[in-house]
Amino acid sequence: MGLLLLTRLNADSTIDQIVGCLVLTGLGQGMFQSPNTRAFMNAAPAGQQGEASGLLATARVVGQSLSVALAAAIFTGFGGASAGVMLAATRDAAVSPTHVVALQHTFLAAFRSALLACAGLGAVGILAALVRGQDRGIAR
Repeated sequence: MGLLLLTRLNADSTIDQIVGCLVLTGLGQGMFQSPNTRAFMNAAPAGQQGEASGLLATARVVGQSLSVALAAAIFTGFGGASAGVMLAATRDAAVSPTHVVALQHTFLAAFRSALLACAGLGAVGILAALVRGQDRGIAR
């Protein structure tokens, strides 16, 4: 929900709105990661929990890296990076307001697309966790 709410931000959004969306996103991550980590670790035999923990940490870092790369690729593919560079350059140059508004729209559209893709991947993760079933808490 936090990522979807972030897509609704615009140039008129307040700091409180931005912080609220980020807090909601952080709460969602915390609520998702803790039970899934517990389920993963409970599924590992007691003698292999060190390896399981290492695998989990590696998977988490790889997933975070790939998600940042995917978001950046989408953002760049939709012209957000170019629009951002040109917007920064317009501070010192005489550019028509119409052109600035067009660049802002391009930047925001690319930003929203990247966040929507991340929200979609998050939804896939939630569905995978729900399909997994109940954590039986079996300690081996």
